[in-house]
Amino acid sequence: MYSIKRVNSEEGVKLKESVIEFLEQIPTVESIDDDVVENASVLFEDDKVLGILSYEKFTNYGLIRYFIFKSVISNDHIFELLNDVIESARSNDIDSLFSVINKKEIENFFGELGFDKVDKSKFVIDEENFLDSQYKDANIMLCKI
Repeated sequence: MYSIKRVNSEEGVKLKESVIEFLEQIPTVESIDDDVVENASVLFEDDKVLGILSYEKFTNYGLIRYFIFKSVISNDHIFELLNDVIESARSNDIDSLFSVINKKEIENFFGELGFDKVDKSKFVIDEENFLDSQYKDANIMLCKI
């Protein structure tokens, strides 16, 4: 049976351990940010973690940081997970979620989720204009919530 749970819920400690174990198995995850894990919504099948969606808060924006699935997940479950993250972000005084995307197929997928491409020249990352950063070839997708 599928379920979605938040790390910052009553079950938080156990969920957080499950999320960290899941992330440690992903080769592309170089480091695990505790604050980002705290904002995670997790898709489970019974007790098995299938996917994680989380954000990092920047003023009234949330940067999607972990959007990771270990197996093929239905679009319905992805939409449910995104909606749970949106509820969490709203309760955290966030009014927009954004993601830095460097692959066209991922950009198309985020478009299906309701994200729109925005002018990246207006974004600053690590106190540097996005166009002058190491991410200059990527695009920014934004979803107002």
